[in-house]
Amino acid sequence: MRLYDENTKLELQIAGYQWPNQETADQPADAASWDSNWLVIEGAVQASDGRRWSFQDPSLTTWEVGRLSDWLQQIAEVATTATAPVEEASAAESPDVDERAPKWLTFTEPNLSFAVGKQSESQVELLIGLSHEAAAPSIDPESPKRTQVAIVTSRQQIQDAAVSLRNQLAAYPAR
Repeated sequence: MRLYDENTKLELQIAGYQWPNQETADQPADAASWDSNWLVIEGAVQASDGRRWSFQDPSLTTWEVGRLSDWLQQIAEVATTATAPVEEASAAESPDVDERAPKWLTFTEPNLSFAVGKQSESQVELLIGLSHEAAAPSIDPESPKRTQVAIVTSRQQIQDAAVSLRNQLAAYPAR
């Protein structure tokens, strides 16, 4: 999955199951087993201030990747009547969000979260929270491990990201 604008980029790929050998012929995984369904996510981030970093961590379950894909699909399809151009949006401002769209998407592990900022008919500001293992490296070990980036992108790019996640997830079904 790739989301980007002129200054900011986020790439997420499923690297594999956290426990690839969890299921064997003698011991099939329980479909409700969390351990069997954790996925290692590889991420690469370029922030608008020029910082770049990458991470690899079991951040999402198979079910959560499905939820993220569905959420992105919904955002891609929602047309808003917002009058403010999306270029005026800022991650520091209170988001002016279409009430029909989900405002935040969070997961079991706090590493990744997504929100919708300002939007227009064709563009959406996505706010991406990156915490703990997914956050930008910090020189100060006492500073909070949280970074937020904003990406202003087209609904088509969001649709493409949703499809990319679905295609990746096909190789790693819930087990």
